[in-house]
Amino acid sequence: ISCEANDTQSGISEYRYTIGTFENPTLFTGEWRSLFTKQGAVSLTVNFSDLAAGLEGVADGSALYVRIRVGNGVGLWSSEKTSQAIIIDKTPASTPVVGTGGKYTVYDFKIEKISISSSDGQSGITHYAYTAVTGTDPQTLAAAEWIEVTVVPSVTTLTVSNIVLDNLALVHGGMYYAAVKTRNGAGDWSAPGVSSAITADLHAPDIVFTDGPEEIVLNALPAELEYEIVEDIGAHIEVKLTLLLPTGGSVEYPPFTTAPG
Repeated sequence: ISCEANDTQSGISEYRYTIGTFENPTLFTGEWRSLFTKQGAVSLTVNFSDLAAGLEGVADGSALYVRIRVGNGVGLWSSEKTSQAIIIDKTPASTPVVGTGGKYTVYDFKIEKISISSSDGQSGITHYAYTAVTGTDPQTLAAAEWIEVTVVPSVTTLTVSNIVLDNLALVHGGMYYAAVKTRNGAGDWSAPGVSSAITADLHAPDIVFTDGPEEIVLNALPAELEYEIVEDIGAHIEVKLTLLLPTGGSVEYPPFTTAPG
């Protein structure tokens, strides 16, 4: 709590303050409390454990106020000044909803297109933190290295897209999760939100023609070609066929999706 006052004649001798609600100004202090000092500016910290009442019976989202008046050296008192509303926020921000750009990443060092959404209607969201993990159990999340970002200005609803988790060391076939948590204006962190699984697919599929001679002589199309696709991760493969002509040109066929094999 910070306050500045001045009296050019007899000076400052005492500050008095209360902490309470609008309806009950002394709810937490029980009475006006005194701070004897001749300083023109004061700053003090008041712990709820030192007050006459705590927050147990105060509803989440309620407002409390600090009221201050100042006395000078001859016993005259200033008018009462009231602080801005201080919102009681007993609950953390909502657990973030974490989205991904797909089930796979083709990079060994980053995961792209992560999105998050979280809200706190009382004190707002001031920070968020994210990380990439190989498991979603509490021990793995607690041991992770989180990257923290400050939200300026704070917002009641946070929506962020296209987050990139980089400087990673992903392995082919590894399964990873993006985890995000948010902190509200009261300093409480939410529970971590976790994305669906993201698999690192670092190897391109291999295609092998399985039937027929190495050279096929044609005088007309269509022609039947047999081939096998080898892919150890993806459930569906996009195939694009190109016919190279002896004249140097080519014919592109529309891509299609198929399963490996």
